Amino acid sequence: MPKNYEENICMVILPDTELGKATRASFQSLILQLEKRFTGDQTVSEISIINKKFMIKIDSQKNAKSIMKVGDFVVRLKEIENDISQHMQEKVLVEIKDFSISTIYKPNIKAVPPSFKKVERLILIDGSNVLATAFHATKKSMLKRHDGLYTNAVYIMAQKILDLISRSNPSHLAIAWDEGRENTFRRKIYPDYKANRKETEPELKQQFTTAQKLFSELGIAQYSHKEIEADDVIGSINAIWRREKGQSVVGIISNDKDLFQLLSENTSQLISKSNREHTITPQHLMKQWNVAPDQWADCKALLGDKSDNIPGCPGVGEKAAYPLIARYGCLETLYEKLDELKDSEFKRYVSKLKEGRELTFLSKQLAMIRCDTKDLLKISSLDDMKVNLKKSVLINTFKTLGFKTLIASIEKGMYRIG
Repeated sequence: MPKNYEENICMVILPDTELGKATRASFQSLILQLEKRFTGDQTVSEISIINKKFMIKIDSQKNAKSIMKVGDFVVRLKEIENDISQHMQEKVLVEIKDFSISTIYKPNIKAVPPSFKKVERLILIDGSNVLATAFHATKKSMLKRHDGLYTNAVYIMAQKILDLISRSNPSHLAIAWDEGRENTFRRKIYPDYKANRKETEPELKQQFTTAQKLFSELGIAQYSHKEIEADDVIGSINAIWRREKGQSVVGIISNDKDLFQLLSENTSQLISKSNREHTITPQHLMKQWNVAPDQWADCKALLGDKSDNIPGCPGVGEKAAYPLIARYGCLETLYEKLDELKDSEFKRYVSKLKEGRELTFLSKQLAMIRCDTKDLLKISSLDDMKVNLKKSVLINTFKTLGFKTLIASIEKGMYRIG
């Protein structure tokens, strides 16, 4: 802090005009300073950026000239900080104009080409996974609307969908949701399935409703059913697409590894890790684990899954599970030829596999994604999933949620709409 620091000034150094962790930390620091030192009713009387110093002056006098209330300004900074977290690889300028702060991005031209022929391609979004991931990534500075409605996860998810549409230009898009755990067919098979999961935080739970309402208003297809999970919705839509569209490309958006079993030559999965996106294909599975997508559930049947409370085969870990499935192809063949293991490097697993047989096959039932739920989902036509976003509808809908930065980006032509 400079020697002439005043009690009514908050200040941070913006390291560069390149967006990154340091710049995001600068905004987080400003938010923290404002929330700790001032009340929401005090007023912001001056904002400026001089020689990379971002300074905010607060005036507590009732008759002072005001740009906005501190509380409203903090909401704006949180919106920008959320935005930053999703553009870690792009350049940005921080601009102050007419007493408002905004970020101007320099889009990746390769990612958003000026003309991109639309061919038949489908994007399937695991809504529950994407929204929860967005929530936890921005939990430290949760964006809220003026009336207290939490929107940090909804904002990030909406932004991600616009990014995906701009980069991939899909002809079809659908969002799959979970409807809870109590009534799924897996819970009926195994009452302890996901019984170890904590209750969803109220701040996140609220946003599931907000997100579904938002995407409904935007005309984006959404599917769910109480008896199945989002994975089964994705598996079923993928199966319908394969039957009707043949080799057309499908992209699955989720960090859930269970969906690896749906991968194929024309179906890939996009996962996010450490602010980077990674495309997973059958080749990745073969390279890392030496198994194919249709063997993934067999591997999980042996390994189990602590997060889903799937038991697996007690005593069998990764060092045995992947090689055994790679060698025998599937669980059924492995058990048919179990005696062969007595004279192999896996002989110490024979008794464990025999004792854990019942749990292992139960685990496979739980791990397998259903691809036959078309009737449950009441899918009449793939045409219902066609992408047809309207700029005016986007802007008006985002206004109700206070997504000013997204609106500004749309108006500047950063996203491909229509």
